[in-house]
Amino acid sequence: IGSDGRPALIVTEDGLVAVALDMPMHPAQAAQAVGLPEQDLPALFLVRGGHVPGKAMTWMWQGQPLPGQTRDAVSKAAKQSARMSEAVAEVVVRTIQRYYAVQVLEPSTRGFLSILEKQFARSDLYLFEVLQNAVDDGALHVCFEPNNAGLAVRHDGRRFNPLDVLGLSSVGLSTKGDGQKRTIGFMGIGFKAVYKRFARVLVHDRLWRFSFEETTNPQAAGKSGASFGWVLQPRWETAEALWDRHGSPTAAWCHFQLERPREGLPGVQRDLAKLPESVPGLLGRKALRDAARRGAESLSQKA
Repeated sequence: IGSDGRPALIVTEDGLVAVALDMPMHPAQAAQAVGLPEQDLPALFLVRGGHVPGKAMTWMWQGQPLPGQTRDAVSKAAKQSARMSEAVAEVVVRTIQRYYAVQVLEPSTRGFLSILEKQFARSDLYLFEVLQNAVDDGALHVCFEPNNAGLAVRHDGRRFNPLDVLGLSSVGLSTKGDGQKRTIGFMGIGFKAVYKRFARVLVHDRLWRFSFEETTNPQAAGKSGASFGWVLQPRWETAEALWDRHGSPTAAWCHFQLERPREGLPGVQRDLAKLPESVPGLLGRKALRDAARRGAESLSQKA
């Protein structure tokens, strides 16, 4: 992911694994260009140019061409190079926002977003999406807490990674089927059911905190492309915006802070009343089956 002539970020589920550059740079210069402390900069670079004969792009490891330049060598180096911190999370979120601020002006993206606005016939579908999300991530506890500002949803399943954040911010991209699937839904659409009910969504865990918010300024919405363009543009949030603050026993869980409900608290309460009592039980049974399968796979690998 990259934009505005800045170095591109190469991310995996492990974090920031490499930086793509137009020319070789000293690590201090590269860190400044990316906007990271030098200790958070990965040791793996992808550099344009003929540093290796026959290669338009060269993988560099600690300033030297990576031996072999093979897929296996790059994969191993990426694992060793991976960096993940709050500073990395902030840079990833800001990079995605800059990228989609341009992409929402493209006719294909605007057309997709105009369809998205009509995609969800019911306003309560987000409940099923976030529950399925929690189950797929191995959560043992899921909490729904309505309040005067909206609805807090949190679970103790797998925490977010850069690919999840990119998927939540995208159309035409899903992280399903990557071995650590998170239910973003087909082509990133499923999660966006929350926007039928809420005009602001803040997502956070121990490292990540970013929001999607519908503008109240029609002129600003027009400049950003389709009126639904805001669902692709995450914005980094301050810690003060979180309902579940640092020090809380659940602060490191996955949080979906759903704000500005379109019909106020009564609308949220109606949604919760529609959730069949059987759904948590059925999802719980699926979670137990998934946990048993993961345990069997782990034992098989050890054997």
